[in-house]
Amino acid sequence: MIVSNFSEKTLTIIDNGIGMTKENIVKYIGVVACSGTKEFKSQFPLDSDIFLFGESGTGFYTAFKVADKIQVITKHKDDDAYMFECTNLNSYTLRPYDGEEEIGRGTRVILHLIPSKRSLLAPFMLAESLDSHFFHIDYPILIETLWNDDNDKMIQHLKYMKTHVWSSDFDTLTEKECNKLYEEISMDQNSHILVRHIKYDDASISFDALIYVPKKNPHFCTWNIGEYNVHFIWRGLKIPKRKERLLPPYMDFVLVVVNVDTALLNANRTDLQGHLRQKIGNIIRTSNMEF
Repeated sequence: MIVSNFSEKTLTIIDNGIGMTKENIVKYIGVVACSGTKEFKSQFPLDSDIFLFGESGTGFYTAFKVADKIQVITKHKDDDAYMFECTNLNSYTLRPYDGEEEIGRGTRVILHLIPSKRSLLAPFMLAESLDSHFFHIDYPILIETLWNDDNDKMIQHLKYMKTHVWSSDFDTLTEKECNKLYEEISMDQNSHILVRHIKYDDASISFDALIYVPKKNPHFCTWNIGEYNVHFIWRGLKIPKRKERLLPPYMDFVLVVVNVDTALLNANRTDLQGHLRQKIGNIIRTSNMEF
């Protein structure tokens, strides 16, 4: 659950997981660049096909991009509830939680937003931000908005996709799954006419792509901002777009979804390496386009 509080200018991310003990907080949050995810993953065999986000150890503190104070309230079944608080990377406070609200097992992270990021408090902006980064979400996210001190609420569910189409070969996908993928990305009210799967693999680059041909000229044909008909996805995350043309104008009518391999990403996994966008665009352009 994500709670936006307009009066306090805070975003609170809440889960009902196992929570953290005092020792966990000191070890995994109190130290920058300590990755609990990486440590957990190391318990599996090296050849295990397991993927988890957040192996660099810095993810928690990137919250300072949007907040000037971070609070964490957490409760583990084997320990009391604790409150962690920090306003910079140099120090933090940790004390037993003594708030009025009863805290059950789990964790809540409270972000005190800086003025320039308070637009995220609006539920539609929050949902749009989540949707712009995540293409595939395994579980629904509940967004709760507190409008004033009287705690007037508005509750809504963020749309999410249950089926990750890249979990199986394209040949096994149903027509319904292909339609859902197209609708989710294109926002086109009309379905596509044709779809083609491209799988490319050589020594330097490997990717899968779906090329959709819409029934009518969709809105992304008329924007004329280059890359908006090519969508890059990695592990269910959307890779940010750039204002560059990847396909020639005569291909503006198609919509392309590209699933990239981890090896193609830069060090912080936020973008493709070097000129790989253009290379992928050239491969798609020169591929056999017979449907």
